[in-house]
Amino acid sequence: MLVTGPPPGDKVPLVGCFTLGLNGNARGPLLHVQGGGMYDQTNPAGRLHDILNEAAKRTDNNVSAQRAWAATFGLSADDQEGVLERLIELRALTRDVRELVSAYPGVPHELLLQYFPRIERSFLSQGLDVAWHRVRSNYDQAVLDSLKYCSTILTNAYSEEPLEQEELAKISADLDVLQESIINSSMPDILRVALSEEISKIRDAVSMVRIRGAKGVKDALQSLVGAVVAHREELNKQQDENGEILRRIAEVMSNLDQIVTRSMKLYRAISSPVQTLIARLSPDEDVAEDISLEEPDI
Repeated sequence: MLVTGPPPGDKVPLVGCFTLGLNGNARGPLLHVQGGGMYDQTNPAGRLHDILNEAAKRTDNNVSAQRAWAATFGLSADDQEGVLERLIELRALTRDVRELVSAYPGVPHELLLQYFPRIERSFLSQGLDVAWHRVRSNYDQAVLDSLKYCSTILTNAYSEEPLEQEELAKISADLDVLQESIINSSMPDILRVALSEEISKIRDAVSMVRIRGAKGVKDALQSLVGAVVAHREELNKQQDENGEILRRIAEVMSNLDQIVTRSMKLYRAISSPVQTLIARLSPDEDVAEDISLEEPDI
């Protein structure tokens, strides 16, 4: 039996229609998004779809899973650590999508989430030496269509503006310089270690933005803010000897806050504590004022 019609619930925007029925292998109901397949690529489900869709297009089935994933993530073929880090993040993203969809009312949860156990198992359960076709087979059209539909459902609840690659590249370069400056500075060890760890978190978040999105950068920024608060007395003592480094920290915080605020459409009420911290850290009024932006249009 096949049922065709609009998605359940009047809050779910969907271009075209979906079909619900039983596939030929009797593995359960399938969901297909039709009418152009439009969906939100910026929310967690959309990001997961796009990564798995790109992976599924790699048809050299006899290469190892590691090589196929490395190509998907833009890494060198022998970067096993980088591949493992991103697969762990993908598994976490899959769980986040499942939780978001489970919490959304008025939609067929069992139908939408039926493939998620398969997706989660596909990342690491078979190892990285297995032939790629054994992993790729998990990302068939039914799985990808269900993720598109999940993304469409989450449009009203979760959306980001895409982050500009040029901005991210500049931030990455600034972070590299800043971390090296901190490591080589005359700051006390406790400050050098704490700040270097926080900069590493932000670097990771920027490198993983394709998976984590702007929220990952926001979380890393909040962690840096927390470190600045925790060590504010020690940092204030460094104004004379390491004032340039403090100015760079303030500038990075300002730039990241602007990027995250714009992408996630946050209001100043969320970022105003950052403004206060930057004003205390940086003698440069322009940097301190950069954080005081008008509320973005939503």
